Amino acid sequence: MARKVRRMNEEYPLAQQEDERPPVITQMEFPPPVGREGFRLGDEGPGVSALQMRLGCPGTGIYDTTTEHAVRRFQVEVNLVPDGVADSTVHGRLGLPWVAHA
Repeated sequence: MARKVRRMNEEYPLAQQEDERPPVITQMEFPPPVGREGFRLGDEGPGVSALQMRLGCPGTGIYDTTTEHAVRRFQVEVNLVPDGVADSTVHGRLGLPWVAHA
């Protein structure tokens, strides 16, 4: 057994493993929507996935009727106009990022 451990250490020296650290993530995992209108039916992307996860919808990444219904239900719960559009107000109430300018 000692021979096997020594051989593994020779093949994979500890110094080499320390140099290969994982990269630091500097960008957000889910980019926020850009603009003032918000997400609506037919929109796609990781931002929609983040919205779906926060609302408890299936995370398909496509703003479908299920997502629209969940947004409307949330808007009613927090006393917003239930238009089904996930705008900056909805994102703010859900704690999701929003960028107003491109």
